[in-house]
Amino acid sequence: MILTPMKFTAGTLASAAVILMSCVSSYAVDMADGSYGMPTKVYFGEIEARLGGIWIDGFDEGIDEEMLFGGAALRVGKVIDNRWVIQGDIFGELTDSNHRNSYAYGLGGAVHVAKRSDTHLLGIFGGYLHTDQDTPDDSETSGRVFAGVEAQRYYDQTTLYGQLGWIDGQWGSDDDGYDSLSNAVFARAMVRYFVNPATRLDLSAAAFYGQMDDDFSDEVKGGSLTAGIEHQIHDSDFSIFSGYEIGYYNQNEDGHDELVEQTVWAGLKYRFGVDGTLKQQDRDRPSLDLPPLLRWMAQTAGPLD
Repeated sequence: MILTPMKFTAGTLASAAVILMSCVSSYAVDMADGSYGMPTKVYFGEIEARLGGIWIDGFDEGIDEEMLFGGAALRVGKVIDNRWVIQGDIFGELTDSNHRNSYAYGLGGAVHVAKRSDTHLLGIFGGYLHTDQDTPDDSETSGRVFAGVEAQRYYDQTTLYGQLGWIDGQWGSDDDGYDSLSNAVFARAMVRYFVNPATRLDLSAAAFYGQMDDDFSDEVKGGSLTAGIEHQIHDSDFSIFSGYEIGYYNQNEDGHDELVEQTVWAGLKYRFGVDGTLKQQDRDRPSLDLPPLLRWMAQTAGPLD
């Protein structure tokens, strides 16, 4: 990576904070003039499925692994009083890895509560994550809770998305001490750009910094850079999408245990309770999601540990 892990983490944190502060300022203006841009439909949501591959390279330990994965997500939301939004997420991934100390599967759930106007969204989110990083049995599973704040800012062709959050907890079946990322702060900054009303480009940076929860002297840090594209199919409720992500993991300051993870995927998405183009849907309904928390947990407790 061109940037050091600490500079990358600090830059991502600063970018997410700027987006959040911008939305706080817009919130104050909306409170003063009472303007809201939400449409009248009450329920909305989306279902997505994806297939892809993961490649892991380890600098010190010579780790080199390839695996296929499938993922799915369901997001359902409701508009309350034409300005407040509550959304529930269920998501998961399953890999074909048969190596010990590797990512087998992950499951998660989240709730978002936000206020939406014609210029911005400001809200909070939280949830639970479960991963298994020891195939073929379940002897090294991890459970974590997470929570944070998030914001979106809307411009003509662009949506800015920022998140700041926290991961904690020590649940799981790892006999050696539940080694996954814990007691950690994370940040994410994303730009969504609409090339045309039916085509969207995404670019995001996400980073974390914390400890391995079996030994709080072990610092762990890393993050992900993600690029993606989504295209609506003939003005329908379906869209296709694909993306590429590079992740970096580092344990301790001396460079011991470093991993690079590369991921590619393609998928299909179905939206309901929304009308119009991808751009109109993004403006009418919040498109809320999360950084790759499942893989952060699994890789820090599997190949990195």
